[in-house]
Amino acid sequence: MKHYLLVISILLFTVNAYSQDKIDFDELLNKTVRKYENISDYTCTFHKKELIRGRLIEERNIFLKFKKPPHFYMKWLDGKNKGIEAIYVDGKYNNKLVVHLGGMLSFIKISIDPEGKLAMRNNRHPIMEAGIGQIISIIEKNYRMSKNDTNVFITYEGEHVLSGNKSMLIKAVFPERKEYYGHIIYLYFEKESYLPIKITVYDWENQLIEDYYFEDIKLNVGLTEKDFDTDNPDYDF
Repeated sequence: MKHYLLVISILLFTVNAYSQDKIDFDELLNKTVRKYENISDYTCTFHKKELIRGRLIEERNIFLKFKKPPHFYMKWLDGKNKGIEAIYVDGKYNNKLVVHLGGMLSFIKISIDPEGKLAMRNNRHPIMEAGIGQIISIIEKNYRMSKNDTNVFITYEGEHVLSGNKSMLIKAVFPERKEYYGHIIYLYFEKESYLPIKITVYDWENQLIEDYYFEDIKLNVGLTEKDFDTDNPDYDF
């Protein structure tokens, strides 16, 4: 009898441990989409690392404001780009990216094509693709394509803590097809909000090409047009 109870206990422990390693990704993604639909604006600290022309370029501590429809304000808080400010508003400023330079060039303000050579010199994406919504779009598109692809493997890698907040780590491995965004993608979904707060992407040579992290996110803070106005007295444009 004791042996029987021991076997039952082991089986129950195994089932519980196994269930903790599983996650319904369809349900998670639905919660993510619904959450984002109810977000009108947010602020955060944005960190990024990108492979540009064979060289990894890292930029940290970029203060980001976002408002729907697409409004972006970014300010570099430290590093070699400290003091730079950038504003892009869909349909405003002739759809140009307005940039105020930092340091010794702080007196210069320029308006440039957000997808042009100058704006993209050290970036893999234009500013319009800098937000959490873009990450969700990437996830949705690749997950839809992978639905009937038996060569795609999506696994739950457990709970992780980022900046004191619990997150769920999802690992996706895609076959070498041009339609997919990358070969291996790690996604960190904040457990409380279900938002993807970090994405790390490796290419088919297994080299890191992108790493984006949204830290200290504050949702629906009531941003207004003033927050995306170059005449805002709080800015240095």
